[in-house]
Amino acid sequence: MGADLYLMSLHEPERRKWEPRFDAAVAKRNRHAEGTPEHKRWDKRVWKCYGKLFGKGYFRDPYNALDVLWQFGLSWWGDVIPMLDSGGCLSVAETKRLVQMLAEHEGDFRENLAGLSAREARYFRRQAHELRAFLATAIERAEAIRCSL
Repeated sequence: MGADLYLMSLHEPERRKWEPRFDAAVAKRNRHAEGTPEHKRWDKRVWKCYGKLFGKGYFRDPYNALDVLWQFGLSWWGDVIPMLDSGGCLSVAETKRLVQMLAEHEGDFRENLAGLSAREARYFRRQAHELRAFLATAIERAEAIRCSL
């Protein structure tokens, strides 16, 4: 479970291209016993395809201790779901509002990271950067974000 965000103009072409390759690699991997060289080879292919499948127009934030939005003191359920339209999309105007909310909670973010290890803090800074970049791309493209929350 987690928050899955999509920019369909970027994600859909990648999905169409890589999903069949991913499915084929999974099927071939699963024909071999775990731990065998064949299984390992196809497992690498599965993960390569998976990375491509979700490499563009996609952002994921898990509902667990690795949730970057929680580090801002915000919630996908409590703060973002009420911003969605009836089709489950975050409009460009609401995306701009979410960017503003992140900026307003930057102090909370820094304070929460101060209590973490250097490794954990780096992870959350990277995730926050990726989230902001994803949101900026949506705004630049004037594209609503499809959300599965």
